[in-house]
Amino acid sequence: MSAPGLELLYSQRMLALAAFVHEGTIQKAARSLQLSVSAVSRHLSHLEEAIGVDLLDRSGYPCRPTQVASELVRLAESQQQPIEELLVRIRSHGDVFPVLRVGVLQTLSLNLGTEFLTRMKRHAGRVFCLTGSSANLFPRLLAGDIDLTMASRPYDDAQGFRRQLLFEEPMVLLLPKALAASRSHWGWQELHFCGLPYIRNYRLSAGLVAENYLNDIGQHFPNTIEMDNTALITSLIGRGVGWGLARPTALLAYTRLLADVTILPVPDPMQIKCWLISSQSVPEKLHQKTAEVMTEIFGEFAPLLARQFREMKEKFFLGVDDGSGHGKPLFPSQRLDK
Repeated sequence: MSAPGLELLYSQRMLALAAFVHEGTIQKAARSLQLSVSAVSRHLSHLEEAIGVDLLDRSGYPCRPTQVASELVRLAESQQQPIEELLVRIRSHGDVFPVLRVGVLQTLSLNLGTEFLTRMKRHAGRVFCLTGSSANLFPRLLAGDIDLTMASRPYDDAQGFRRQLLFEEPMVLLLPKALAASRSHWGWQELHFCGLPYIRNYRLSAGLVAENYLNDIGQHFPNTIEMDNTALITSLIGRGVGWGLARPTALLAYTRLLADVTILPVPDPMQIKCWLISSQSVPEKLHQKTAEVMTEIFGEFAPLLARQFREMKEKFFLGVDDGSGHGKPLFPSQRLDK
């Protein structure tokens, strides 16, 4: 229905016409509406002028509603009932047009985040989005500022949240091209003595997963540069300032910075996961739809991932763990020629 149509449907003039049709005379309609007879008469006259048809049969006294007036009221009331039912549902359930308050990892906001918000708008009445690292977003979830968030770890120690695996990918090694070409093999020993510092992500942010991994395998690099910006880290590596570790999906937003960077598998394979964590107050349907859309979009990254990380294609997984320790392989076939 057009905006003028909605305005007419809920106008005082239409209420006057409905009372007139139901009561049968202007005098009775005025009493039911607690208005003067002249006020109801004005409403009816103005309505006739607005729609260009006769609503009052003036051939006798008192005036009676015309057939057109009765039909118009019937149609208007048939439109009003579904709207009133919808309002009752919204007030009762709160999930007809839910508010989507979501946190998106900063490193994924330019690719996955943009597409996700575009697709999810149709499933939510209002959308509120924060971007940042897991370390920044999870406290916002705890504080109630957002209801769902992406995270690089599941925060198992926090109670009262749903957790769902979205995707899993291999951590990759980033080297300046000139440095990478100086050796045919790169292991941890070679990295220790390469002459360049390890540029790591801020350890309380995305770098925490990598930091824990390196600690677990006993690798400690005293010569480091630390920051919380993947684009800056990648740019510095391209300039030959140091080397680093990164998650492939984060690099998809900065492919223009990879011209002077060589991407290699990490010496000891390292997997990094992305989780969806939501409050129990979030409707189950909204949680599932969010996970479904995010996983679907990640799956659509396959051509880009295949081009950039061809040698590591078997390390990408989608969605819920199938019991094997991983989800569904993103590249079930070995054919990536197309």
